[in-house]
Amino acid sequence: MTLIFLILFKIIRIPYYLIFKREPEINQYPEKLIDIIPTLIVVMGTLILPFLIDSIIIQKIME
Repeated sequence: MTLIFLILFKIIRIPYYLIFKREPEINQYPEKLIDIIPTLIVVMGTLILPFLIDSIIIQKIME
């Protein structure tokens, strides 16, 4: 899960930094409202992607 978090954070950080000229704040209660979007993407992606990857691997094995 840590690897997925780091990959998602890097993917989100690059365009975020280009647009807002600052790092995204990823925590439970971000100070700025715009930071809620990257926080939700990283949290949901970190929770959902391992299950999706696992199901894809299992489907490939079962074929």
